[in-house]
Amino acid sequence: MKSAYYLACLLLFSTGFLMAQGHVSLELTRVRFDEIKVGGFDLRQPRTIRIDAVGGGYDNVAKKYNEGFHDRFNMFVYAWILNAESRELVWRMTIDNTQKTGPVELMRAFTGDLNLPAGRYEAYLYARRPRTIIFDEGGLPSIKEILKRLLRGDEWEEAFKEESLLRISGVDEVYSNAEVLQQQRDIQSRAVVAINDLTSSDSREKRFTLSRPGEFQIYAVGEVLDNQVYDYGWILEEDRRQKVWEMSSDKSVYAGGANKNQQWRTTLALPAGNYSVHYMTDGSHAPGDWNANPPYDPAFWGVMLTGIPGKFDPGSVAEYQKPAQPRLLEITGVGNQRYIQEGFTLSRQTTVRIYALGEGSGRRMVDYGWIENAYTGEKIWEMTYDRTRHAGGADKNRMADETIV
Repeated sequence: MKSAYYLACLLLFSTGFLMAQGHVSLELTRVRFDEIKVGGFDLRQPRTIRIDAVGGGYDNVAKKYNEGFHDRFNMFVYAWILNAESRELVWRMTIDNTQKTGPVELMRAFTGDLNLPAGRYEAYLYARRPRTIIFDEGGLPSIKEILKRLLRGDEWEEAFKEESLLRISGVDEVYSNAEVLQQQRDIQSRAVVAINDLTSSDSREKRFTLSRPGEFQIYAVGEVLDNQVYDYGWILEEDRRQKVWEMSSDKSVYAGGANKNQQWRTTLALPAGNYSVHYMTDGSHAPGDWNANPPYDPAFWGVMLTGIPGKFDPGSVAEYQKPAQPRLLEITGVGNQRYIQEGFTLSRQTTVRIYALGEGSGRRMVDYGWIENAYTGEKIWEMTYDRTRHAGGADKNRMADETIV
């Protein structure tokens, strides 16, 4: 009887231990300035999770050098959570949901519960050295605050690194940074087209052929400042070189982090045809080179085209088939301070179509092309400002699309 009693106690103890182990915690700590820490977790059923987080932020009277370069919610060390499938934000730290805490000025903490449906989630902890001047009540720069920021030194930065925290308790399974990155790549690999993993001064293009009409979901993240689009993408119908979609500033919404981070979510119906998806970045603010707070979904900076289940046949997508009549000449991917020359020969008078992208402002072109007779040097065609129109994105982007004989 005594051994049976011990066995029963052991079984009860073991069961309690396994149940406790069933709910685990994800913890991200010690984030450095200009670093993003990432982890993931699973919920097998709807559940209330516990969140404890420590970060930093200014109160709501803070003014900014440039509103486009700062977090909309005045945070410079903060955490957030995304739904891994929908890529939608489900929670983040703000000035309004945190309280002052810790050993140094501007440190703030969040403690609370969050109800989430079953699913897979990604958690982020980020820090960026603030570039802010605090104004007094009269709207004048506060010399006291400026001096305090100058005198903080390395101890202030070290304190934020030591205290920064995101702890999520009550989840079923956790994932490392490497595992989350692989899960993101899996999502991108299932898309019809995904242009991500970009760098500054980058230009990418992917082409595909669609044999039957279909409907697609577009998810894109880029950069818009003062209504000018600097990191952006577009889709062309290849045979006519006609733009069927682009990342315009009037169709974007806030993507998290710096105000200039913007996102586009829309559906697009495409008839059968040949298409190309393009994305360009400027000289700064891209993955690995953020000059301001990154977006909530930094790994998806770029553009992704995904077929909508039930409205799209995966078998209708194939590699791009070049037209039966090949192009006479193509010069693309031209870098800064480059001069490229190519030649072609026509045996008889021919009507040709010219499609060109370049840069121009003040009615003057600075990135442009021309065609000249190789024997006489006579200029047959030139990409002048008056022969171009706006190509999307920044005002300086110009496009020529015409036929000549």
